[in-house]
Amino acid sequence: MRFRRRLSVEEPLINLTPLIDVVFVVLIVFILVAPMINVDPISLAPKKQALSTTIDEKKQLVLRLHADGTLVIGKRVIAESKREAALKELLRSDKKALLLCDKRVTFGTYQAVKDALESAGFEELEIAVSPKK
Repeated sequence: MRFRRRLSVEEPLINLTPLIDVVFVVLIVFILVAPMINVDPISLAPKKQALSTTIDEKKQLVLRLHADGTLVIGKRVIAESKREAALKELLRSDKKALLLCDKRVTFGTYQAVKDALESAGFEELEIAVSPKK
């Protein structure tokens, strides 16, 4: 005699109710908390307001970043390989740094100069954008 076993194959039941409850609670928390989050705004000058302050090269270290990526300090062109060393030397002058960027400068070039300034030890940097000529 042969005995055949019939295996009852039942699909496992997954109860999604707790998952849906958790998702709704998280959604409600986000809805309630989102308006309370304060994001620090960056205040920009209106287009009509021009840069009213004059550049005083005796009190400020003026760095000019041109569209082709050259960095000029005073009348001296700084090579990309020597930027950090030159900036460390200028840090001793104890002047605030003012970076004048050409409007056509790419963000990567600006970021490289900013990183060089930070690694040289500058803690503050003022940035101004000069319009296309």
